[in-house]
Amino acid sequence: MTLVTRADVTPFYGQVEISDPGKRDYPRFMTGHERVVAIPGCIAVVTRGDQEGKVWIEVRRGESDASADGFECVFDGDLVLAGDDAAVGNTIGNELHQVRLGPGRDRVKVFTSPVGGLAHTVRFLVQD
Repeated sequence: MTLVTRADVTPFYGQVEISDPGKRDYPRFMTGHERVVAIPGCIAVVTRGDQEGKVWIEVRRGESDASADGFECVFDGDLVLAGDDAAVGNTIGNELHQVRLGPGRDRVKVFTSPVGGLAHTVRFLVQD
């Protein structure tokens, strides 16, 4: 598993994302109990609240399963990018970091830590 980028962001409204920077839509939290919501161009993950501090976001590439090191898998699906870059961070706070992943459809697994709690670390594992 190769680390592509790592950033700490303020998780306004208790969420962070990986997305296509040109996306027009944002996935909707319908019940308030979802841990992750997704549409083809965006995966949003519930985290601890912004009043509790920043959240670490990691983007990694590879085939490894991150759940063995204190993370749990909360999503396994696809992310579609129109261009070379993805954005990671928080749209509401306009705190987005660009990461080059290449255009197309990639399988993305989302892991969070701590296990069973509100995330203070979110790991996006991109698998080609």
